[in-house]
Amino acid sequence: MNGKTVGITSQSGIVLGILNTLGRIQSAFTLKPRQLELQSPEIDIEANKANIKIENANVSGEQFAGKFEFVNVTMERFETAAQTVIQKAKNVYHTVSELSQLQTGRMRTLVKSSFHLKSKKMFLKAEEDVKVRGDKIHLG
Repeated sequence: MNGKTVGITSQSGIVLGILNTLGRIQSAFTLKPRQLELQSPEIDIEANKANIKIENANVSGEQFAGKFEFVNVTMERFETAAQTVIQKAKNVYHTVSELSQLQTGRMRTLVKSSFHLKSKKMFLKAEEDVKVRGDKIHLG
């Protein structure tokens, strides 16, 4: 049917499926009046360009991996919850126009070379001892 359109219509639904040797559906494309289902052990999607608009999305699974040249995400609020977060980068730049706050039980910063803090004003407060160690300590 080269160059022709094939139409299949139904009032309740349409199922296109691939059966295995036992007659069970291996992969299926199901159209219902207000729902589309795609079921398969593996799904491959390839395109030069894709546009996806979803009002609400939930994604779940055991593992997620992605590889991109560039990622740009814009949002009103971003929340993450994890047992452990590991970040690796060559350079990291943060720009915050108002407040940046970290609340933690303990904090450790390990720097191989120099450590530089610069601000208009600085206030350091400890409820207990403050220790400063160095070959030379310059004040003023």
